[in-house]
Amino acid sequence: MNNYGKGPLIDTGPPTADFMSDRFSKPSEYYENVRTDIMSVMPAQAPRILEVGCGAGNTLRYLKDRGTAAWVGGIELNDEAALTARERVDRLWHGDAAKLLDTPDGPASEGPYDAILCLDVLEHLVDPWALTKRLANMLAPGGAIIAVLPNIRFYKVALALLLRGEWTYEESGVLDSTHLRFFTKSTMIEMFEHAGLGVEAMEPTAHMKPWRNKWILNYLSGGQLMDIYAYAYKIRAVKQQV
Repeated sequence: MNNYGKGPLIDTGPPTADFMSDRFSKPSEYYENVRTDIMSVMPAQAPRILEVGCGAGNTLRYLKDRGTAAWVGGIELNDEAALTARERVDRLWHGDAAKLLDTPDGPASEGPYDAILCLDVLEHLVDPWALTKRLANMLAPGGAIIAVLPNIRFYKVALALLLRGEWTYEESGVLDSTHLRFFTKSTMIEMFEHAGLGVEAMEPTAHMKPWRNKWILNYLSGGQLMDIYAYAYKIRAVKQQV
């Protein structure tokens, strides 16, 4: 038996087109992923965790089951995923995160949080800078935003643009057709610093097999090529202790 709550499903109505791109066309498997890839940037302990775009709630459930968190809450836009997540988290809000933050019984009412997860979410927003700043204000001192963001400097995107003049949207990846904003490593850092956070950890995600071409070239460059081989970055941005 688990001890997950079945709190009220707070619903702010249909999503607004000016806030977030349409994620409803994603297959159901998209919402079921357990994001174990973030563990290298997660705090060892984060008693209260909120996830923006929690999908079916599996990542939050994983973090609670392993003892990282004692309480987990999620925000989810997709109807079906939100209903599933409700059974797996302590508190679930259904709707646009920006609208929910303005409601008296919204996510801000359950703060402060020790960690707020934004895993492949911020690039879907019209104004991720504003939301990041609002989320930072919901953190406890020493709390962190844990984010994953695609890297638009990824070499396959850059080469297609420079050599062939192509900027072709796809069903997934860096040029996912639902992405509204694009970031490089430096502009990711700027966004979190603008929110008053310090970037404490930043890890590239890249497909590089040892002793194959990309690995060798990056090794010979002293690691200078990693920023073009990375298709995403995992980030821990921390609110400083007062």
